Amino acid sequence: IQMLWVNLIMDTLGALALATEGPTPDLLDRAPYGRHESLVNGHMWRNILFQSVYQLAIQVFLLIKGADFLTDCTWDRKTGHACVPLKPNGQGKNLGGNYRDTVIYNAFVWCQIFNEINARKIYNEKNVFKGFLTNGIFITIIVASCVVQVLSVQYWSEVFKTTPLDMEDWSFCFCVGAFSLFLGVMQRFLPPANWLVDWIDRAQGREDPVAAPQASAVRRGNEL
Repeated sequence: IQMLWVNLIMDTLGALALATEGPTPDLLDRAPYGRHESLVNGHMWRNILFQSVYQLAIQVFLLIKGADFLTDCTWDRKTGHACVPLKPNGQGKNLGGNYRDTVIYNAFVWCQIFNEINARKIYNEKNVFKGFLTNGIFITIIVASCVVQVLSVQYWSEVFKTTPLDMEDWSFCFCVGAFSLFLGVMQRFLPPANWLVDWIDRAQGREDPVAAPQASAVRRGNEL
């Protein structure tokens, strides 16, 4: 169920939210795309790689070291709100679920939600919130995703195979996700990964010797 929900956020809801973004006057300043241009351009690959490295690092760190520093401060009848260190396998007070794995799942989902906001701007635009309040569908999807995520962790534990988290770990997961916005600004100062686009084109035999110089010129123009 967790995988289905993550796929729903990243694919269906994410695509629907971003597809409702209206055109802006900035589109007129971009060079046209040729028919031999890759669907995923260098700017997109740069953003994907940057966010993927961050998310992978966080997930691996929590998986390996999460049980060492996370504590379960949720309420139960035996210990009240006393904080209990996690067991080596990641379990906390609730033996019916895995506390560490729930933190991993929760942090990952918040990264996807905040990265949807990053994805509103593909190129080097620094303000990803520009025009945010004008898209009611996008806001609705983001709010709905946040609500369902809270419910999936705190109240739908049996369905999603999670365990409720305390406020400290909720704040931690939220901050991990929100940090994607800061990284989204930083990554725009890096050059596009056009080298990766060229490598994929050559590997797939799609590089047209006539169109290649034109495509490279378009990429250089869109870097500005």
